Amino acid sequence: MAAFAQCVLGAAGYLGHLCVGLVDTQQLAPLLTVLNQWGAFNAVLAMLMVVGLAQVGVNPIVTVTLLVGLLPQLAIEGLTPALIGASLMVGWALALMSSPMTASMLILSRFTGVPATRIGYRWNGKFLVASIPLLAAWFVWAPF
Repeated sequence: MAAFAQCVLGAAGYLGHLCVGLVDTQQLAPLLTVLNQWGAFNAVLAMLMVVGLAQVGVNPIVTVTLLVGLLPQLAIEGLTPALIGASLMVGWALALMSSPMTASMLILSRFTGVPATRIGYRWNGKFLVASIPLLAAWFVWAPF
């Protein structure tokens, strides 16, 4: 069973890596003009993308791998590698503690006998709602 889980997690990371190669960054030029205006706020968008997609079942491994491959190629003004890394890791952590579809939440649900939606949304929801604005402010105004 552990070998199967490792295979699935490895495949999720590889899927994100493969998707980076499929995206033509030249075709993203119109989007880049909009994203350049937002600067460091793009880190907040990346964090929210990881958290939001996890809520609908997209594993954070896929989302983070895809964004880590794309964001540095776009060379957005004000979006440093440290800021990208911090926002994606925070997004990943928030996704793991809130999404009822992540492996950690499903394991916790099985051990406690409490539905994963109750753990993710009711127990951890207040923390999620409180931490997102604080982290967004930190990403926008912190000197990375």
